[in-house]
Amino acid sequence: MTFVASKRLIGAATPVWGLVTRLAISAYFSWVGLTAAVQQVRWIGEQDFRQLTAGDVLSFSAESIGTVFQLVIAILVVVRYPRLAGTGGIYPRLVALLGSFFFLFFVPFLSRYELSPAVAILSILLMLSGSILATVVLLYLGRSFSILPEARRLVVTGPYRFVRHPLYATEMICMLGYIAQFTPWTSVILFLAQLAIQLERMRIEERLLSRIFPEYEIYASNTAQFIPGLCPRRISKALPWQLVSRQWL
Repeated sequence: MTFVASKRLIGAATPVWGLVTRLAISAYFSWVGLTAAVQQVRWIGEQDFRQLTAGDVLSFSAESIGTVFQLVIAILVVVRYPRLAGTGGIYPRLVALLGSFFFLFFVPFLSRYELSPAVAILSILLMLSGSILATVVLLYLGRSFSILPEARRLVVTGPYRFVRHPLYATEMICMLGYIAQFTPWTSVILFLAQLAIQLERMRIEERLLSRIFPEYEIYASNTAQFIPGLCPRRISKALPWQLVSRQWL
């Protein structure tokens, strides 16, 4: 179930600009995903599977799911719903882009850290579980997906019944496993900076959704923002989709 805004308003992108940005984002994630897929296929062809450890298999699985995640983004950007509204100005867009790419920008400059076997397995499991959950959330979000703060369709079911931003939450789980592989203090500082950026990104997105979808305030008041069960206030015991008028798509 998804909701649509009663009015189409605010910051409609021009068809040309919308097409250019859509193709550019899709091309980037297609290139990244397909490049990774080719490397993974080569890796499979070079392995003696009798000598692979559990860690090797888990690590490869995490990387493969990450590749699927990137390719799904490339597809969804092309087929997503038309934009109902967006935010003006450079700042919201900059926050969204930093939220997506800030940590990745610094990865080439980080030093690898020698992990104990237990921590290495924990790191891989966090990356694997985070990647799987993020892909599931992304598929559920479907054609409403957007990197920049934009309103398309309001999804409030599935993982969105538990938190308002499950995609960011699952991505941070994956990132937590990833940063464990690097020098602790530097990676922790970058992780906290990434988290702060994502929280600001959530705030901007929620302001937009509240302005476009009248029912969003009810949904937000009954649903945790980032961690399941942590909801600062409740205005009703009823579920938000029981309280608002809805339109089936």
